[in-house]
Amino acid sequence: MKVKCRAKVNLMLKVIEKLNNGYHNLQMLNMRIDLCDYIYIEKSSEFSVTFKNEEIDPSFIYKVINRLCECYNIKNKYDIVIEKHIPVGSGLGGASMNAAKIVDEILQLEGIEDIVLNKINNFKDLGADIAYGFYDSLAIVEGLGEKIYIIEKENIPSLVLVNPNILIKTKDVFEKNNVYTKKLSHNEIINSSDIYINDLEKAAFLVDNSLNILKQNLTKYGKVIMSGTGSSFLVHTDKIEQIKKEYPNYLVLKVN
Repeated sequence: MKVKCRAKVNLMLKVIEKLNNGYHNLQMLNMRIDLCDYIYIEKSSEFSVTFKNEEIDPSFIYKVINRLCECYNIKNKYDIVIEKHIPVGSGLGGASMNAAKIVDEILQLEGIEDIVLNKINNFKDLGADIAYGFYDSLAIVEGLGEKIYIIEKENIPSLVLVNPNILIKTKDVFEKNNVYTKKLSHNEIINSSDIYINDLEKAAFLVDNSLNILKQNLTKYGKVIMSGTGSSFLVHTDKIEQIKKEYPNYLVLKVN
């Protein structure tokens, strides 16, 4: 079985506070995009996870699989091949979206139905983005990533994604963050056109200042915000051809 696994972008990311356990209380506006990995799953004598076109440590996916088998008493084994097109360390949630898709597909193959809330509770501690991976809609995402509120928002600008093929580790960015801002009401997020901000940008620029330079260069096309902990940017523009011409070696694509 071959399935598509779509990336996500953060149209907004606010860091509300750092908790005593070291995790962060977040408020995000997330959207799925058409940039996809492809996942192949078939029954096998043992569980195996391989990446078709990238050298990636599969230990995170194995953790998800182990939790899946424990929570749902799954005895069958599966061979899982992931064909990567979502860049690693890009702020596009590739690993977490892969994890959620694998959970959904194996449950379907096993004939097991479960409500989304249960799946979120079973896997939320393994990664902040996994919970959103169980949804395809535009959503406000809060807390540690486990509180999902599906919304409709009509005033989203034209967006172009730019990824410079730089790997940024989430842990490194959060360790350098000292920006905390006030939570918005859901009505503000839905109705305002001035919510597009990422509190983690300054920290990401401390990890790799070339991201700061790229952002400043992209501002000539329109407002620019980073997705996740980087290294991707969302440019509020429809000038995709000009950006492709300026950055021929980057991943550049229209988001909406």
